[in-house]
Amino acid sequence: MRLYLLLFAVVIFVVLRYLSRWLANVPTSSWLHNLLVRLFPLIEFAIWFAFALWVFNKLLGDYSYYHVIVVMLALAMVLILGWYFLRDFISGIILKTETPFEKHKRIGIDGVDGVLVNVGYRSLEIETTNSQRVKIPYSKLAASSIHFFNQNEYTHSHEFTFRVSGQKPIQEVEEDISRFLLLLPWIAPSSEPNVKVEQQKDGDKLATVRYYTVADRNAVLVNQHLKNEFEKL
Repeated sequence: MRLYLLLFAVVIFVVLRYLSRWLANVPTSSWLHNLLVRLFPLIEFAIWFAFALWVFNKLLGDYSYYHVIVVMLALAMVLILGWYFLRDFISGIILKTETPFEKHKRIGIDGVDGVLVNVGYRSLEIETTNSQRVKIPYSKLAASSIHFFNQNEYTHSHEFTFRVSGQKPIQEVEEDISRFLLLLPWIAPSSEPNVKVEQQKDGDKLATVRYYTVADRNAVLVNQHLKNEFEKL
């Protein structure tokens, strides 16, 4: 009997590992695939828990206190799962009452710093200076040091001059450039860019912009995007 149960456990382990690797390597980004990837650990846990109860019933089903033990085990699993899913939510409620989390502000948490882009129910989402997004659960924040940067601590000022072709009015060109800058991921959203466009004798326009980035090295990317967007009009 015990050998049979052991072989059954090995089969379950092999099948679950195969399904896990298959889900990870499927070249798709559909909502159903993403949902399965997120739910698979929970499904795997449920399968192993059901298997453990079945084995427990096979081996100890004749004992008089069997049903009491099963109920206690099930209750313990429910409490563990409840704590796992609710701890971040509860920690988030407590932290939000104590700490003013504001979107588009720079924040540093235990070696990870960037712009706060989302304040969720169970985690914060930060966009780092290299455009990567990092989710940090509230339960981890409760034991971490949190640093809020002042604007002058993290914004870097840059000035760039480039030619603008086309026949649009100067005011419209200035609005287009400002709008384009604010849509770039490297621009500090808390500081409005300053744009000045002057008409040249040859018919083109000369634009001078002052903008602010979170990382100093991002200016090269911003300047290149400005040239690509407006010099070829």
